[in-house]
Amino acid sequence: MLCIGPLTNMAVAYKLDPTITEKIKSITMMGGTFRGEGNVTLCTEYNFRSDPEATAIVFRAFKNIILVPWETCIDLEITK
Repeated sequence: MLCIGPLTNMAVAYKLDPTITEKIKSITMMGGTFRGEGNVTLCTEYNFRSDPEATAIVFRAFKNIILVPWETCIDLEITK
């Protein structure tokens, strides 16, 4: 599963069907920061700040998470 926005839908999906954690092998998500550089405020990133409760639910529920922080998306440019 690739999540590039707030995790609201993933949290709702888990609440509706807790067995979803067995059906999704891994989640790759863009969120948070590692240098404290934000895109909403000086030190907060939009996806996690938009729905911190959903973020907490997803981190507690799913075991295989690959986290790509905001700064990585700024530092690395994807080209053709």
